[in-house]
Amino acid sequence: MAVVHHLHKLLITGTNSGHVGLRLFVSIAFPPRRPGAIGIGIDMSSNENMGFIAIATDVTVVKRAMRIALIVGTVLAVINQGDKLLAGQLDFGMAIRIILTYCVPYSVSTYSSYLAVKDNIQRTARQDNA
Repeated sequence: MAVVHHLHKLLITGTNSGHVGLRLFVSIAFPPRRPGAIGIGIDMSSNENMGFIAIATDVTVVKRAMRIALIVGTVLAVINQGDKLLAGQLDFGMAIRIILTYCVPYSVSTYSSYLAVKDNIQRTARQDNA
């Protein structure tokens, strides 16, 4: 419930910087689960140089991206192709467009998770060196 309140507050009030808003969102919605873990569930204590593929294929990142793609992709598909689907006019081209519609939010979510992980690693490294 507290997460919903904070997210609602973030969405209503906004911030001066989207980057600050993202940090706030990540820290509220995905608190660390164990020492050395970052908010989205990846343990970075053993390897600070994980690349995009390692982060993007983490089970937590994939599950979250799939949930977001399912919700956002469905909304976008209904908005963009709903009238043709209801009329029964599904063809190969439309099927490809619908599949691509789901790929966009999946990609955006995965890349956002990657950026959040890298940002958290850099912030943690700066705090450790200070």
